[in-house]
Amino acid sequence: MTSLSDDQIKYVKYKWEFLRRNPEFIDDCINLNIEDTKDLKDFCKKWGVWWPVPYPPNKSYDDILRDNKNFSNLEDIDLTDTEYVLDNTPFNMERIIFNEFYPEFLPNRSLTIVDGWDYDRDDDIGLFFRYISDHLSKTGELTIKINLNYSKKRLIDDFKTLIDRWKNLYEDAYKKQLYREYCKEQKISSSTVDENIRNEFEKFYKRTLKKRNHKYSKKYHFENFDDYLKVYDLRQEGMSWAKIKNTLKLNSVQTARNHYNAACELIKKGIDLYVK
Repeated sequence: MTSLSDDQIKYVKYKWEFLRRNPEFIDDCINLNIEDTKDLKDFCKKWGVWWPVPYPPNKSYDDILRDNKNFSNLEDIDLTDTEYVLDNTPFNMERIIFNEFYPEFLPNRSLTIVDGWDYDRDDDIGLFFRYISDHLSKTGELTIKINLNYSKKRLIDDFKTLIDRWKNLYEDAYKKQLYREYCKEQKISSSTVDENIRNEFEKFYKRTLKKRNHKYSKKYHFENFDDYLKVYDLRQEGMSWAKIKNTLKLNSVQTARNHYNAACELIKKGIDLYVK
């Protein structure tokens, strides 16, 4: 994601300026129990923010920037943390505020992440944090809301930007999820630091990726589907393999058997959309 544009800065400034004047929002801020994880999640979902806004409603956007103008010590900040930095974009307060008010991290409003993030609280450090949802980690399914009022070119460009980022986030979350499941099966702690375990997992991970990639790279040979169905139907009628071969003019009995097996597999599993 590139540096914030003038429009993006205006978006977040006025989002806050209007939001902080909302009586319901003010009441929610006053009544929010930050020790209650459910309250925190509900608050974030209701107001479209990733953190129960750390700014009091009586502070203007300009006040926030002014109060934090000296907030430039990066020694204790993990620059790989997406809460602070996106795609090596230099750290700045405007970026942080933008990220807090636009949790889907999009440089636009044409596409919105509906299901991708989950939120939780780390009581040990007293912070509310965001992580890739379990649904996305396990299935690779990201739910996106599309605003069709934008031009086709804009939507395509924004979609590419979104996919570039979320593809990397998903792969990382997928590996972590797989590691937790692997440790559970091996009856070991996922926090165990053991080189042998790590090496064995890496081998397991590569095998799993190979299977996954094969599953989502398989192209159907639609030109053979009619023959699959014909072989299946004739076999169901009780016709012998030899007669099926001759009736359909196939090159061998084994081909008839292969067509039948392929038909059985497709009947059982159905037709999935081809994903390159």
